[in-house]
Amino acid sequence: MSAHFSKDAWLAYVTNRLPAEQREAQEAHLYDCEDCLSIYMTCLADDDLQLPPLENETVFTDHLMQSIANLATDISGGHATTEPHVQPAKRWHRTTIVHYALAAGITLILMSTGMFQQLFLHTAQVAANDSFKQERPFSEKLVQRTVKLLDTLQTSTKGGTFHE
Repeated sequence: MSAHFSKDAWLAYVTNRLPAEQREAQEAHLYDCEDCLSIYMTCLADDDLQLPPLENETVFTDHLMQSIANLATDISGGHATTEPHVQPAKRWHRTTIVHYALAAGITLILMSTGMFQQLFLHTAQVAANDSFKQERPFSEKLVQRTVKLLDTLQTSTKGGTFHE
């Protein structure tokens, strides 16, 4: 570990009055030394360190606000606004209650015309049709044939008679 730096060295670091290589050495030292870090933090909070006074606060404020507006323009792709972003109001046809009312109305129309009854009659006819009856699954057929094959093999190995 290198030697600790004095409070004056940290004050010079904070006020940026050091050569580049000395600044880098002190900065690297901050990562390793808790004592120097506390001295550095004290220097930052010290009342003796004052920012230089602004000569014309209005010009500074105007320049800063213009820079922020330019940055906002760059980010938004050329559309700078000074008003806060307001979400547009939902249109009446995009509200949930309208969708529910529309669905209920369509259901009532279909029920009054007998559409659901016709639909149920048609599905019952399709279910009753013999052409739509399901055959046994392929896997079940395969298992049955395998069992028959094993039974015939067992019968042929025991002299042609079946023993349980």
